[in-house]
Amino acid sequence: MWRVTLTDRLKELKEKPWRRVVGLNAGTSRDGVDAALVRVRGHGLESRFVVDRYVCRPLPDGLKSALDAEEFTPSMLCRLHWEIGAAFVDAAKDVLEDDGPVDLIGSHGMTLWHAPPPGPGLRGASLQLGEEALLAEAFNCPVVAGFRAADMAAGGQGAPLMPYLDYLLFRDRPGTLLLNIGGIANLTWVGETPEDIVAFDTGPGNMPLDLIARRLWPDGPGFDEDGRGAAMGHVDAVLLEQLARNPFLLKAPPKTTGRREFGPAFVDRLLEAHRHMKLLDILATFTEWTALAVESAVKEWVQPRFVREILVSGGGLHNLTLMAALRRRLDPIPVRSLMEEGIDPDAKEALLFAVLANDRLFGIPTNIPAATGAKWPVRLGRITD
Repeated sequence: MWRVTLTDRLKELKEKPWRRVVGLNAGTSRDGVDAALVRVRGHGLESRFVVDRYVCRPLPDGLKSALDAEEFTPSMLCRLHWEIGAAFVDAAKDVLEDDGPVDLIGSHGMTLWHAPPPGPGLRGASLQLGEEALLAEAFNCPVVAGFRAADMAAGGQGAPLMPYLDYLLFRDRPGTLLLNIGGIANLTWVGETPEDIVAFDTGPGNMPLDLIARRLWPDGPGFDEDGRGAAMGHVDAVLLEQLARNPFLLKAPPKTTGRREFGPAFVDRLLEAHRHMKLLDILATFTEWTALAVESAVKEWVQPRFVREILVSGGGLHNLTLMAALRRRLDPIPVRSLMEEGIDPDAKEALLFAVLANDRLFGIPTNIPAATGAKWPVRLGRITD
């Protein structure tokens, strides 16, 4: 027997006063899958949402090892697409905890490669892995995925996507700057209207730091816990000056980046060129560089606009050495955790994809052309039933 049609299912979902939506994301650090269970009411500017639960499920060791490959054959890509999809199913099960059905899932997948358009009129490319049909089958609900493609088809960079959520959350406090430090760091300055928003990737986030930490502590957690390693090292002024001249940092927005610029190949080259240095000193210098990149982005591309405060989310928030460097460099602007606003800073990206999925249900454009460079607003995501 055929199940109810997708049109009927979506109509029924839109009529519910509250929807249970799961948002899923795996960041550029590729350390796990973030999952948030979100109750959503309404849509667009009138939407209200509550995060009921958040989990981060580590990727299986075999999958993490496979993702470390420098090159991927077609057969590897095919298998990874489905294995990552299965990992997303497991993360969704974890966050649901068997306490009832889910109405809708928003799955970003895992970015394997992101190459924004190299210039005006040129085409970029972005590939996210993680077969969403596995989620639709496992939970018998519609799944929204492929969030970046429509923006890129409209001439945008396919990123950043976070400004939409940032505007929904803080549009009543213009001048608020949201800084998310994941594998890559990105910011959103919230203006009076969506057209006033300034948003872009600032450059390196946790990804280079994690790669160096894994060299230092092969059997460790895979990151510099609390920034303790960086605190034990010394910042090398010569290396820091070299890093500060990185072309991405000097480029004007809109701009996005990823593993291609700041991933394993980049870190390996730097480590080889500075093999005479202690790894702890390199870690300390890279940590300072991450803060410098944010400072440069704020002072060069955001100011002289008024910056009320900076609210930080993402894994970098837990790096105390990095946070101290940010506060020192950005003083007198207050730098605070997003948690102080009652929003789990670790759950923010998963929350984003729950909100984007909900608004896709209603056919609402959710890219911010001022941030991505797209020619016009577009509806993000495709629906799989």
